[in-house]
Amino acid sequence: MFHILTFTHQTGEHSMYQAEQAMQVERRFHPRYPYRVQVEVNIDEHPFSTTSVNLSEGGIQLEADNSMVKAFEQLPHPPQCIIRIPQPAPLSLACRLVVKRRLAQTHYLLGFKFLFNNDNESEQLSHFISTLTN
Repeated sequence: MFHILTFTHQTGEHSMYQAEQAMQVERRFHPRYPYRVQVEVNIDEHPFSTTSVNLSEGGIQLEADNSMVKAFEQLPHPPQCIIRIPQPAPLSLACRLVVKRRLAQTHYLLGFKFLFNNDNESEQLSHFISTLTN
């Protein structure tokens, strides 16, 4: 979506508001939903327990410490893992690490994209997310 903005002295304030709105274009395919629970991350057969931050039909964001980040750094690129989401029926999904954001010396946010092995996994996750949004 493109916005064409013109600025005049008479409508300067209104045009600035439009410019701000145009810059805040949502680039995600799937909306994120707050989802804070303990999840298990299996990195090359080594389990880590951490807290999720949010969830979408395309991926999940998790908190991480230095030990988890170092485990990912040992993997070939792009790093992949299995994340176990403890919904009513636990769901284990293959994921690829796509974003690593350092918040503090020992605290990170990691963003993962789900790598669905079949349609059933995608449908189970969609159904679970629909329960979060109702």
